[in-house]
Amino acid sequence: SILPCQLEVFVIVLVLEGKASVNINGTRYEALPNDLYIGTPNNIVENGMTSLDFKSYSICVSTDYIRRILPLADNSWDVKLLFEENPLCSLQPEETRTFCQYFDLLCSKVQQPSPTQKKVMDALMLAFVYDMQGALNRVARHNPRPFTASETLFKRFIELLSSSYPKPRAVYYYADRLNVTPKYLSAVCRQAGGERASDLINLYVVKD
Repeated sequence: SILPCQLEVFVIVLVLEGKASVNINGTRYEALPNDLYIGTPNNIVENGMTSLDFKSYSICVSTDYIRRILPLADNSWDVKLLFEENPLCSLQPEETRTFCQYFDLLCSKVQQPSPTQKKVMDALMLAFVYDMQGALNRVARHNPRPFTASETLFKRFIELLSSSYPKPRAVYYYADRLNVTPKYLSAVCRQAGGERASDLINLYVVKD
């Protein structure tokens, strides 16, 4: 049984055999083979139980690491919101095989120190996220959710930021095109994305 805890990292768990049940933010979930659990920071997890034949692959990634290798892009904001409300989805057999291949390769590279190990791990994690994007997109399409006004504005900001090149660094440039004040845009970014607008702009500029 799992004692109550608040996640401080992103947790990805793929069930391979057996079954598990756990309370997440007060809701009970049961996971079976090929089910994928994605836990976002601040989720409350408690009362976890597994069958005797339970087997899974798990990846834990810090928020800072995710921000460094993969700024918010495409529909990743939609996916983040989706899994905050419904953290469990079922993978198709080929998606499960892909997950296992990446997991085995990541484990292998972790145990092989080299001057380029960090770069190799970063590249593999980025490829893994992009490869699994198809599965997450499918789940998001099947489980649409309404956006609040703030979430809609934040999503439009991310789309504008992603499509701009070269990217202006001034917050007022994006605020003007979204018909809001820079102060309001920054407040929305803090509320919806946990980052200042200027910090998100810097992340994208560095990526470019």
